[in-house]
Amino acid sequence: MHPWLNWIEHLTTDQEVTGSNPVGCTSSRRCPDHRRLLSSHRLLSLLLEDRGSVGVDRSLASIGVTLTEPQNSSSQPSISDDDERFMRLALEQARLASDVSDEVPIGAVVVLDGEVLASAHNETRTRNDPTAHAEVLAIREAARSSQSMRLVGATVYTTVEPCFMCAGALSHARVARVVWGVRDPKFGGCVSLGDVLTKPGLNHQIEYSEGVCADEARELLQSFFRSKRAAKAAESGD
Repeated sequence: MHPWLNWIEHLTTDQEVTGSNPVGCTSSRRCPDHRRLLSSHRLLSLLLEDRGSVGVDRSLASIGVTLTEPQNSSSQPSISDDDERFMRLALEQARLASDVSDEVPIGAVVVLDGEVLASAHNETRTRNDPTAHAEVLAIREAARSSQSMRLVGATVYTTVEPCFMCAGALSHARVARVVWGVRDPKFGGCVSLGDVLTKPGLNHQIEYSEGVCADEARELLQSFFRSKRAAKAAESGD
């Protein structure tokens, strides 16, 4: 199959690649502006007229579109083996959240110079505290352990895209980078619904990477909410 067919499929269905929720994708790339000028019917007709990959390229070229390899956002450094290693620690925290505390399975780890400063998971129900998100708790502990209100140079690993509150806390802490597994389309403040980490007007910008151990993070969330729905259905049946 022509390598661009999957990309073209997005052009026929979405105005913008907006990212992932527990069942979605994890890309933060935006397609070129010229895609907005193309109707889905026109693109579909191009596919139907295809006589091979060259045919698709030539047909697109005839309407002024040249396909180039989508580039990673400049705000996203490359993923390393350490990123996966530390994300797995965050996943362990997420499992503790659901298995031990019956909390939404989100975990976070703060790392500085290759060492874990703090780790935490959601405790909003346990503490009756709506601000007790994994990222906030991890930042608080890391600040206490380092005896500094700033976590300059630190990387925070979290299984789900931080919300606006957590993204703001990460900015105040002056962390250097944030890595997450899957996006949160309803509360995500970094890419999904906002750009708190990278907004030019703010006095601190943070690099981010996403999609690390995404399948595992997604499965934890899906399993948790499946079990909640099943329990609610069973209660209703009684």
